[in-house]
Amino acid sequence: MAPALKASVRELAALTQSDEPSVRGRSAAKVNVIGVLVSKTPGVFIVDDGTGSIAVRSFGSEVKPLDSFEVGEIINVIGRLGFFGAEPYISPEIAARSSQKMLALRQLELERDLLLSGPSGAESVIIEEVAGAPAADLSDAAVIRELIREMDIGNDGKGADIEEISRKSNMGNAEALIRSLIELGEVFEVRPGRLKVLE
Repeated sequence: MAPALKASVRELAALTQSDEPSVRGRSAAKVNVIGVLVSKTPGVFIVDDGTGSIAVRSFGSEVKPLDSFEVGEIINVIGRLGFFGAEPYISPEIAARSSQKMLALRQLELERDLLLSGPSGAESVIIEEVAGAPAADLSDAAVIRELIREMDIGNDGKGADIEEISRKSNMGNAEALIRSLIELGEVFEVRPGRLKVLE
């Protein structure tokens, strides 16, 4: 199953209801958005990522976990894209607290993706620094994240062993990177010592 598309609210707001909504040539049936929870009413939460606001509409048993979030918190929402009339909304599958650092990183990722998919033909975008994290560390963290994803798939979705991740990565700072990814909400422990990537 393809991972959820990381997208900005502006990109989603430009979509119209169709059988296969797409952003930058990729399916937007399932999306991943990070933003600030700006308002909440029963079953409807409004998230703003700085490019616009989108409703997160929850139904039945989905409502209770979302009720724990407070207005002003930064949250990461992953779910199916739907339409209420002409307005797109997200039907959440996963929702987790995030951070200002992850919101800044997501904004840079989306700017990079937009440049790479645009008509300019730009081949790379150098991210010098995100909230104090050098570009090299971000690259190493991405390698660790992909290694966790691959090992998890190899273990039939039972998670990747932390010690094995450190050993296979051949990085002296692997444990520190893993801790940072956990703190940032990029990966989580399915049980002690075993990790999965938050898709």
